[in-house]
Amino acid sequence: MQILSKYIDALAPMQSGVAVTPGTAFASPLARDGHTPPTNAVYVGGAGNLSVTMADGSTLTFDGVTAGAMLNIAITAVASSGTTATNILALY
Repeated sequence: MQILSKYIDALAPMQSGVAVTPGTAFASPLARDGHTPPTNAVYVGGAGNLSVTMADGSTLTFDGVTAGAMLNIAITAVASSGTTATNILALY
């Protein structure tokens, strides 16, 4: 049942979002007790590479992300090193 719940959550419209500056911690309006949950998605307004920390702690770089891309990824951070994309929004 928990898998179904996560699937349904992923299909739900985003309820909140914050602008992200690479290398700077971003705090979700949904944060509780100092803990910011992973994103449901990330919007990239300006084309480039996006280096992120995934919800499981691994790091990945998405090369050549196009302007206007919506990435359905659960992240906790955007690194300044390796990120050239701009106008990044963390969506919840």
